[in-house]
Amino acid sequence: MKEKITSRTRAIAPVHLFGNSCDMKAITDIAEDHNLTIVNNCAQAHGTEYKGKDLGAWPHIGCYSFYPTKTMTTGEGGMVTIDDPELYRAGCLIRSHGDDTRYHHVRLGLNYRITDIMSAIGLNQLAELDDYLAKRRKIGKTLREALAKIEGVKPQKVTQGANPSYSYFSVTVNPERIRCSRDDFVKALQAENIECGIHYPAPLTKQPAIMNTMKPEPCPTSEEVSSNILSLPMHPHLTDEEVAWVIEAVEKVASHHSKS
Repeated sequence: MKEKITSRTRAIAPVHLFGNSCDMKAITDIAEDHNLTIVNNCAQAHGTEYKGKDLGAWPHIGCYSFYPTKTMTTGEGGMVTIDDPELYRAGCLIRSHGDDTRYHHVRLGLNYRITDIMSAIGLNQLAELDDYLAKRRKIGKTLREALAKIEGVKPQKVTQGANPSYSYFSVTVNPERIRCSRDDFVKALQAENIECGIHYPAPLTKQPAIMNTMKPEPCPTSEEVSSNILSLPMHPHLTDEEVAWVIEAVEKVASHHSKS
């Protein structure tokens, strides 16, 4: 990361993917050394902790999504946490037409205000968040321990010092050990009535919007992972029986397609 910093660099934007935390100690040290702002992408990291501290309490800005698939939702939209009074004031002005009092506009702004109905949904979800997180972590622990024993299937690595929220539970299939493609592996799981997702099928370096705008540098790790990754069922209402069913199906499919 450090070698990419130039005189034009203003911020670092770590993405805490699938509810796992990035190494915030290392990122914070780099940001302090180079006077950079940290803009945390916490869209999938509601309640995720690093070194015992919620990601929302780390510098400097945290961006959360309340889309329906997230750990908590308001139906759509999101939230920003800020630890700087000036940035907080600027954010409040920008979200509401730039007005500091009714009909008094001190800067250009937009209408990013959450509705009362969405707020009511969000407050209800927030009251359930600790319970949701406890259930997700229990399920995540069970899945990690069981799937780690299955040859050719690798659960997402958890950052040392992190307490993930398991927004998703993603694994990769090892093409050197599994005699089928990721897509065929998913189809086999679906045949066992285990619905899967693919997060994500293409890295940013392969997206037309990026390729048509610039010539991106190769990102071999993300490009390789995108061809082998899949997401297993993960939500707080999964029963122990259903979790065992998922594990059994993954073991069955992996065993069937395993290379001898």
